[in-house]
Amino acid sequence: MANMTRHAFLFPGQGAQAIGMGKKLYDAYPMAQRIFEEASDALHMDMRELCFEDKERRLSLTEFTQPAILTVSYAAFSVYMQEVGTEPTYLAGHSLGEITALTAAGSFSFFDAVKLVRIRGQFMQEARALGNGIMTAVGNLDIRIIEEVCEQASTSEEFAVLATVNSPMQTVISGHRTAVLKVEEQLASMGARLLRLPVSGPFHSPLMIPAARKFAEQLNRIAHKPPRWPVLANVDGMPYEDESQIVRKLTLQMSLPVRWADCMDYLHSRHIAAVIDMGPQAVVGKLAAQNIPNLIVHSVDKGINELQPLAKVPPTGLNETVTLFVSRCLAMAVSTRNANWNDEEYEAGVVRPYESIRALLERITNGVVVPGKEHMREALAMLQTIFRTKKVPVDEQSERINQMMMETGVNSGWTHY
Repeated sequence: MANMTRHAFLFPGQGAQAIGMGKKLYDAYPMAQRIFEEASDALHMDMRELCFEDKERRLSLTEFTQPAILTVSYAAFSVYMQEVGTEPTYLAGHSLGEITALTAAGSFSFFDAVKLVRIRGQFMQEARALGNGIMTAVGNLDIRIIEEVCEQASTSEEFAVLATVNSPMQTVISGHRTAVLKVEEQLASMGARLLRLPVSGPFHSPLMIPAARKFAEQLNRIAHKPPRWPVLANVDGMPYEDESQIVRKLTLQMSLPVRWADCMDYLHSRHIAAVIDMGPQAVVGKLAAQNIPNLIVHSVDKGINELQPLAKVPPTGLNETVTLFVSRCLAMAVSTRNANWNDEEYEAGVVRPYESIRALLERITNGVVVPGKEHMREALAMLQTIFRTKKVPVDEQSERINQMMMETGVNSGWTHY
């Protein structure tokens, strides 16, 4: 199945957190309960209280935010794989989410990963104390203009840099407060939309280099394996080639921009038709849709039951194959000669099935349904009803169906006719 599907799993970073996140999964699935218990044991804290209630108001602090989001996202992934089971073609995560993606792909154990991101968060908060930094989201302005303004506002002592490139028209800048404020003023005069981010540090900027160095030491102490599925790296938007790149790329990611748009461009170039957002609030799924036209976005946060049909996410080329197959069924229904002149039988056995095939094709072409093999079987069954009603000889039925399958490249085993 891993080689058949063309969809990606996405994992969020900071900013996706919300009080109550993961509770529906926890209440409904023992698998999620085990993940939360393992996180609590690893960190010697109550992960349920942090995510569900946050009475001590720690969820917005980086050292707590990161393990909380990883726990909820990994629990969602684990429940999804248990209940639905379709394997991804690629995995990608935004900032912290890259570590979650690697964990889901088996490069880290969850027990190690949740401790690792707690330490990562602590290092990032410590680095924040070394410089008075902020982050601001910028929209409605070309990335090249933003980068140029950042360079003009920066000095050797204080700087503003690109921190994340979420889409061609959505960027985040990070750096020293004074420099970022200068950039904000200039960009506002150009018509940019600005939003100061409620984060606890100037992440993905050179101010994080001290934290990155400490983090590299921790990474080298933890066992890591080759990812089971391709995982995209934030620093270059390309898949990890092997486990030897994990320490270097995760270390660089802390002080370099998150190139999310490049990650999404890569998925688009590999004909990814759908993504499944494994985090709370479907944040990364929405960011993906800003980069990939006609992308189908699903979210575990909306409930596993709604994702059961994704066991049939379209395989490579199946979008086009299903559309062509259903279209040919429709054409064959019209072009086959009729030998039944009973109006009532014709209405029930020809007109209505024909209208059903036409409506199915319309739903597929309009993106209302995800094309799957079940739609080919459905169209074929209706076509066979039309053949029988028109009193087409059995040999001619078989000949026409075999011809259609040959023309559309469909294996007869897919439809079980």
